[in-house]
Amino acid sequence: MYPPKFEVHIASSLKDALEKVEEGYIPLAGGQSLIPMMKLRLISPGRLVYVGTLAELRRVEEGGSFINIGAAVTHGEIENSKLIREVCPLLSETASEIGDLQVRNMGTIGGSIAHADPAADYHAALLALDARVVVARSEGTRELPYSEFVNGPYATSLEHGELVYSVKIPKAQGGYAYVKFTKIHTDFAIAGVAVLLEATDDLKIRHIRIGVTGVQEAPFRATWLEETLQDAKLTEETINKALSNLPIRPISDARADEQLRLKVFRYAVKKAVNKALSRLKR
Repeated sequence: MYPPKFEVHIASSLKDALEKVEEGYIPLAGGQSLIPMMKLRLISPGRLVYVGTLAELRRVEEGGSFINIGAAVTHGEIENSKLIREVCPLLSETASEIGDLQVRNMGTIGGSIAHADPAADYHAALLALDARVVVARSEGTRELPYSEFVNGPYATSLEHGELVYSVKIPKAQGGYAYVKFTKIHTDFAIAGVAVLLEATDDLKIRHIRIGVTGVQEAPFRATWLEETLQDAKLTEETINKALSNLPIRPISDARADEQLRLKVFRYAVKKAVNKALSRLKR
C-alpha cells in the first residue's frame, strides 16, 4: 500500500527544522518507523521535514563522564562506533539486535525513541544506563531523564515544536548484557532485558540496574528485582527467588500471550544477569 501524497522539506539547519516543526511538520530521519505507518495509513501527515543529514544531529561526542549521541546517528553507527563500544558497550550490543542490516543502516536513535514503540530495543538499555534525553526547541534545549521521556505506548514528553536533539549517556563500567527474545530474529521483542552490574569476586552484587522492554504497555526499570538482588550473592536459587513473585502484568498481543511473556521475561532476566556476570573484569 502507498501512503497519501505528502510534502517533504529538507531542513538546511536545526533552526530551519525547528521552525518547520513549530508549523506542524513531522520530523523524518531514517523513516524506519514513520514510513511503514504511513504506508499502512495508520497516520497520514501531509508535511514532513527531513533532518537526517543535519550535522548537529549526527555527532557522537565524549564529554567527561558521559557521551552525547545525536538524534540522527543510526543504529549501525552506534553498533560499530569504537567510542561507544569502549565506554558504553551495552548500547552497542542493544543496537546490534535491532531489526536487520538495512534497518540498522537507516534507522536512528532519535527516531526510535520519539516513536516510542513499547517493544523497541533501546528502551531497556537506556533505562538501565540512566540515560537522559536532550530536546531542542526554538528557545534552546531542555534535558530530562529517559524514565520521564516515554509516557506509554507511542507517547513521549515531547511538546509542540520540539524534536529529539541527542541522547546523553553516562559512561558505564561493569558487566553488561542485553537479551532479547523474539519468534523471528528481526522482530520486536516479546521480552528484552538489559542488565548493568558490578559484583565482588565471590559474586555478591554491589550495584545492579535492569531495564525491560516489550513486556508491559510501557518500558520499565525492574527496581524490585534490583532491590532484591542488591548485596545478594548471585546463585540460581537467589535469582529464582527474586523472580518467583513478580509485580507486573504482561500484555497479550499477536506476538505472545501474558503467560508466555511472563515465562520469557524470567528466562531473559536469568540469561542477562549471568551474561553480565561473565563479562565482569576481575
